Amino acid sequence: MIREISAITETVLNRDDSITCLIVLAVAASFIGIVALLLLHGGQARQGPRIGDCTSESCKRAFRDLDLLINPHADPCQDFYSHVCHRWQQKTAASSGNPVAFLRYERRELMRHINYTLSGMNSAKPASFALYKVAKFYESCERFVRMGTASVSEALLPFRGYGRKLLNMSTFPQVVRYIVQLSLARGIQTVLDISLNRFPEAVSLRLLRGQTLSRKMNAKHTLSLKNYLIQLMGEVSGMLGHLINVTAILDIEQKLRKYMAWERREQRQSIAILGDLTADIRLNEWLDVINAELPQQHQVNTESMISIDRVDLIQLLLSFFRVLGKDGVVYLFVQILLDGFRFDYLRRVSSNDTESIVSSCLRATQSVMRNTRGIIASQLFREPSGDTAIYPIFSKVLDSVSIPSAFSWMTVFMRHKADKTLQSVSLYPFNVYSQTPFDEADLGAVSKTSSFPGFFLQMKKRQQLILLEEPPAPHEREIDDAFLMSSDVLYHDQSNSIVAPASMRQEPILYAEGVPPEYVMGTLGVLLARALLRAVIPINASAVWSPEERVALFSFYECLDVLARTALNVSIDRLGKWEPRDVYIWTQSVRSSFNALKAAYEPSRAAANYDSYWVLAQKTFFRRFCLLSCSVRSEQQNLASRVFCFLPLLNMEEFSNAFDCPYHKAEYSIEYCDVASPLDK
Repeated sequence: MIREISAITETVLNRDDSITCLIVLAVAASFIGIVALLLLHGGQARQGPRIGDCTSESCKRAFRDLDLLINPHADPCQDFYSHVCHRWQQKTAASSGNPVAFLRYERRELMRHINYTLSGMNSAKPASFALYKVAKFYESCERFVRMGTASVSEALLPFRGYGRKLLNMSTFPQVVRYIVQLSLARGIQTVLDISLNRFPEAVSLRLLRGQTLSRKMNAKHTLSLKNYLIQLMGEVSGMLGHLINVTAILDIEQKLRKYMAWERREQRQSIAILGDLTADIRLNEWLDVINAELPQQHQVNTESMISIDRVDLIQLLLSFFRVLGKDGVVYLFVQILLDGFRFDYLRRVSSNDTESIVSSCLRATQSVMRNTRGIIASQLFREPSGDTAIYPIFSKVLDSVSIPSAFSWMTVFMRHKADKTLQSVSLYPFNVYSQTPFDEADLGAVSKTSSFPGFFLQMKKRQQLILLEEPPAPHEREIDDAFLMSSDVLYHDQSNSIVAPASMRQEPILYAEGVPPEYVMGTLGVLLARALLRAVIPINASAVWSPEERVALFSFYECLDVLARTALNVSIDRLGKWEPRDVYIWTQSVRSSFNALKAAYEPSRAAANYDSYWVLAQKTFFRRFCLLSCSVRSEQQNLASRVFCFLPLLNMEEFSNAFDCPYHKAEYSIEYCDVASPLDK
């Protein structure tokens, strides 16, 4: 049955305005239905798990650590440095009293923790006997440095034999042989540094320039080398029965400083080069004196290779000492003496400087117990399993740094070098050593604090015998020292690896599992990115840059300088010796780490609260990054800190969006800076 249209209905339909109204209502109903379906679909898509729930204790600490620092009264869009650093500056200035930057402060806190733990080690309940031995040697060093500067006559006695032996030498070849013996068998550097090292190709000798007295002592302006030698040589002259001419020593030192400052050019060559170093000693004589100190399995012959510093410098050093006569012999004795008495010098200039004492005594312990770094890392730090916590961060940052577009401004040659480096770079593979020359019988000797300088040389000799049996890699000791005492992530060229020091593996830089990645990416992630970028853009790369690459870097530098002058009323040129390379690396480090953070959250895009949490994550990242620049220093240094906190962020649109500063770009009237490809010019 078909229903007829009523007259009223027909009248309504025949009116044009009524028809229009019905059409509008129909379209509106359809639109509402579509929106409802979309909302329903979107709601279903966002029903996944939430992200950012902070339930672990480490996460709560991370949140609290940052929240206590933020200054809510400073507008992050106008003064981000004060927003992040103001409270940290107040707290640090009150507790420290000395100029210090954020990373250096954290390194200082780590030194205090190590010092407190090692100095208070109880023999009844040691965490391990290995750690106890490290603690006892370290404690002996610390006690010696902190004790009053009384007579050193007792401490001088172990050095008397060295002095008498040198003063009785009558020929130059005798002196050279003794220099070799001191370095190879006793680990004492004088004018030459001769060691056995394990290179990737094989174990071989390494011959480098040695050290000056000033460098060995780390001389301070508060007590000059001259004044210290005047104080010390009176007692030394009496002990040896030989008047020591301090003026002659200082004259030799001054000339050696100039020679030792020559540019390094280490190369692998045939060991036959030794025969060309001085006319007084033939090749077979060099081999005889060297093999006299080496174990059988590492003996050298005319077919061996040697890694040698620039030959012209070694020749000059030997020629220089050849004509010095007795003055040269006395200078060598002072070199030996200060190998142990640098600790006497330290107590005269830094007896109340805990940071200097801890670092010096840790280095001393490391130089006589090869496994010191491994023992401290496994027993005192929170990451006993090595790189398990840091590797995921490193891996994500490496992926971000390695994207091809980041190096599009480079020529094919430089891009190839960068790709080759990044494809094989890794975290530095620290070794663990079980041997130590320090045993229970030495615990009594180490308690005699006044005899520490001589005991140090005795233990160093024992350690050297172990190193000849199991040679270290080049720079092994320096890298172990850097792990314990550096306040920056470093790149080691020879092994193409990144060294993340202990201070970077502790809170508040690196937090344990259960902490959102923005907390670590904003600090350690940026520093890892910077180390990687320094590896592919080395400091001496300017010599091989093409004109186009130089222009690209300089244009980027100029663009950022305009931004700095416009937004912060300061030119980058006023901030010290910042080259275009440095500015680019710092800015790109933030970008690379931020991109790594973004990639880390990509799998969580379906989370119900992704959009809102991503804004919070970005804010945390930017705040944590700025912490790296916080400092309590001079006005000029604080200005630089302010700029290098805020300037890279002003160049990131994500920063303006996260903190709702959309006016930035219009206010500064410039585009965001980028390094343009040479092909774009």
